[in-house]
Amino acid sequence: MKLLIISQPLLMLIIGFVAILIFFWFLWPKKGGLAIISRFNKNNKRVLLEDSLKFIFDCEYNKMSCDVNSIAGNLNISTDKSGKLINDLVSMELISLQNQLITLTDAGRSYALRIVRIHRIWERYLADQTSVAPADWHKEACRIEHLVTEEEIEKLAAKMGNPLFDPHGDPIPTADGYLPSLKGISLTNLNEGDMCRILHLEDEPKSIFEQLIVLGLYVGMQVYL
Repeated sequence: MKLLIISQPLLMLIIGFVAILIFFWFLWPKKGGLAIISRFNKNNKRVLLEDSLKFIFDCEYNKMSCDVNSIAGNLNISTDKSGKLINDLVSMELISLQNQLITLTDAGRSYALRIVRIHRIWERYLADQTSVAPADWHKEACRIEHLVTEEEIEKLAAKMGNPLFDPHGDPIPTADGYLPSLKGISLTNLNEGDMCRILHLEDEPKSIFEQLIVLGLYVGMQVYL
């Protein structure tokens, strides 16, 4: 049995060569380490921007006020980070800020509706075409809405016959940005003895939605109060 011994100068030469290779890989355009880190940071920032736009849109749709604190709470980030995020959205002309209240610009509303459309179409797909549990539809759609392109989602929508509602009963925005108003009234406005049909089941928070599923409730179900 022969024992191979590497001299110290040769070992240093090998280490130096490997270090050079790592250095050049790190700086390699598009596929190097620096490019990967840059893409990750950019994608992470884009996710926060899109999530904030979607939240602001939900606030406007439900006639609720929106400010720095509510965005921070919804995205689970610090108020400082929320403030920087809002400044970025203002500079991109996606929102306007007046007296600490945040509203979407036309461009911001259009952007938000695209994200909402992707989210709700994907939830419809998960409900109709997969075995993903109902309680996980929302979380999976939140993940995928930042990854697929508009072209991909339009092909999927066409394949499913261009659905009008997601599995929770929320209307799906059209490709040109039109969102029908929610119909129906809140359960709290009904009286004992009324017959009604469920038009919408809220999927947040997840723990409450899971309880609704366990009770056997679903969109389209007729119930007696």
